Amino acid sequence: PYIFTAEVQSSDIDDPDSTPNNNDPSEDDQDSLTLSPPGARITCNGRLVELLAFSNPTLISAPGTANSVGAQYRYDNVTTNVSANVTATGSFNDGELATFDDDGPFTGFTVFNLQSLINSFQPVINTVVSTPASASEGSGVEFEFEFFFTDTGLPAPLDFAASSIDVDGDNDGLIEFVDYQNTFVESFVSAAPPSVLDVITPNPNNPTEIRFQSQDDTVADGIDPSAVQNIVTVFYTDTSRFTATLGAVGNFDGRLTSMSFDCPNLGTATVPTSAPVVEEDFGDAPTINYGNPIHTLVDGILLGTTNTADSGGFDSPTATGDTGDDGATITSFTGGGPASFNVAASGADGLLQVWVDWNIDGDFEDSGEQVITDLADTDGDGTVPVTFDVPAGLTTGDSFIRLRWSTAADLDPLEPATDGEVEDYQVELELGTPGVEAVKTVAAVDGAYSLPGNDVTYTITVTNTGATNVDTDTIFLVDNFPEDLSYVFEDANGSVAGTDEIIFTETTSTGLTFDPTTDVSFSKDTDAPAAFSDCMETVVAGVNEDITFICFNPKGSFLAGTPNPSFSISFRARIQ
Repeated sequence: PYIFTAEVQSSDIDDPDSTPNNNDPSEDDQDSLTLSPPGARITCNGRLVELLAFSNPTLISAPGTANSVGAQYRYDNVTTNVSANVTATGSFNDGELATFDDDGPFTGFTVFNLQSLINSFQPVINTVVSTPASASEGSGVEFEFEFFFTDTGLPAPLDFAASSIDVDGDNDGLIEFVDYQNTFVESFVSAAPPSVLDVITPNPNNPTEIRFQSQDDTVADGIDPSAVQNIVTVFYTDTSRFTATLGAVGNFDGRLTSMSFDCPNLGTATVPTSAPVVEEDFGDAPTINYGNPIHTLVDGILLGTTNTADSGGFDSPTATGDTGDDGATITSFTGGGPASFNVAASGADGLLQVWVDWNIDGDFEDSGEQVITDLADTDGDGTVPVTFDVPAGLTTGDSFIRLRWSTAADLDPLEPATDGEVEDYQVELELGTPGVEAVKTVAAVDGAYSLPGNDVTYTITVTNTGATNVDTDTIFLVDNFPEDLSYVFEDANGSVAGTDEIIFTETTSTGLTFDPTTDVSFSKDTDAPAAFSDCMETVVAGVNEDITFICFNPKGSFLAGTPNPSFSISFRARIQ
């Protein structure tokens, strides 16, 4: 992780609670942001994938299960802050696991580029032909891969390529195969001779996996990943768990194929016609911040008129990478005001989710950032009207809005969806204008008449009728005492319950605090004070005939909202 710290270094305007460039993190002129960059990413056959490395496994299952079915091993940091648990979940037709991962290059082969296979997953498996059925099904061992965040242990959904290298034979009857869980979105096989791989579906051993099998027992020219030999690559997106089975038809003791998680040389790759090819739509806001949601393309369920098939997330700084984003026109939001726009959407059962990053912290996870949940096109006209209130206390600058349309309800900002479309837009967040209004009223104390010699209570009521918050600690109220009126430092309520000389009351929550001992002061000058610091006089109990002005300075940011936040301050005076 990298920590970035920013501080105001100089200012032409005085700040009462911060000193520029003093490196004091407790002051409000300094803040920091921690970013953890993702692991290494590469583009493989048009898809952006994580580069994963499997080495130095540690046994974490119960004692006595090392190098056997049931064993579970942990691989630390297969990529940045992501680790993996791999379990030998089962075997079939007497397949036997001899070594969980022979963590190194093949011994005895010196002519090939084998050093790069050290980070591959390379179990040693013994296969046999023990029954007539196994003569066609083969025998092998199944492995389950589970990715998780190293620091939290939570599942880590990744986009990655899993490749099996050198799926061939031994020139003596052996035929190798690898079975991948059929949730991958696309597969490729190497095209240059002597590549001879069949795609077998349904898998004769496991219907949830698809088999890639050598057509005959011919040995390919080595196991060099830089060469173009019997190699299959499958792509998984947003996946934290998958299974793969390694095996062979025939008798063999040793390492079969090597499973790598980079991008081997496939030559001019071909797509097997029987392998699943799933078209998808991705988000195009910056991936490092806002993630990479995926929608499987389904005819008739989309935003706007186009939904382009994407090979991966665009990671566009301005969210303009996806040319198929045409469901809405959104440019800016103003704090404290209403937002209203139309979204074009198709699909009778579609539901709209909308998020805005109001505080520009790089996610849509904060309270209030999901502004629309499960909104349907109720009249079926292809237009979904969107309205919501923009918070007054937003952060100004360039941010992002995410729209997701799918038949799935309650989608979060990141999880995959089996249909629909995601569209991201960059938007500008602007502050609205605060509107502070003050009204003063007067009432006689204890029901007396407002006549000379009697006391009255003055109440100043202040309301923020505008669209945004007032800057912190900037509310400054001044009221004057003419010659025929004197300030009285006594209970402002008279006989009403309470004994406070200054009474602060919130009609609607304002976000302000008020302390009469520090937030009230007085002046004896003839001119009105320009700032609270100009009010420096003190008062005594009873009548203070020499006080000319009373000053108030509540602390905090005066909120905006609906209903309009409002507070009142009451004090006592005597008519002379």
